[in-house]
Amino acid sequence: MKYDKIITTMQSKDSQFVGAAGTYYVMAKLASMRIHASVTFGNAPYVDILACSPTGEKQIAIQVKTAEFARRTRGRGSDKKWAKLDWALSYKAVKTPKSNLFFAFVDLGGAWDFHQSSNIWQPTVYIIPSVRLTNEICKDWQEGWWRLQVDNNVIDSFKEDWKSIEEALTEQLINEPVATMKEELNSL
Repeated sequence: MKYDKIITTMQSKDSQFVGAAGTYYVMAKLASMRIHASVTFGNAPYVDILACSPTGEKQIAIQVKTAEFARRTRGRGSDKKWAKLDWALSYKAVKTPKSNLFFAFVDLGGAWDFHQSSNIWQPTVYIIPSVRLTNEICKDWQEGWWRLQVDNNVIDSFKEDWKSIEEALTEQLINEPVATMKEELNSL
């Protein structure tokens, strides 16, 4: 399939299909990494995918945000350059960071990596831990804001950072809540 035909096809779809495409793309990547994952299909607030380690001892949640064309440009004519990425994201989703929550920002359209020689395309995904998103990228956010617009030089370090999810699921189980719960039960 040619690149221009793919873009035209994606533009004609509504947001429900755009969101599903992003979620299933993230699921496919997780499966290729041998990570157990399940889509919540809207049954969990602010969580689209639940993933766990092979033993089930570590779990994370992933919220997927997908845009057909996340790239935004600045300038005119020959000075026009890619400057920002843009996704719909509510203040509620980022106001309280959680250590086991990740955001996957998927760009289906404008940021597709298209290889002319092989006609292969793939979306670009930015994996950002919730704590870093809230404390670094969205630290000045206010109630009522609905768009994440971030400079490409700020978000670029999170591009295709699937390793952060892998590491979160393979960390040694140190200082887990279970130890705290045991202490609380013993004090009763």
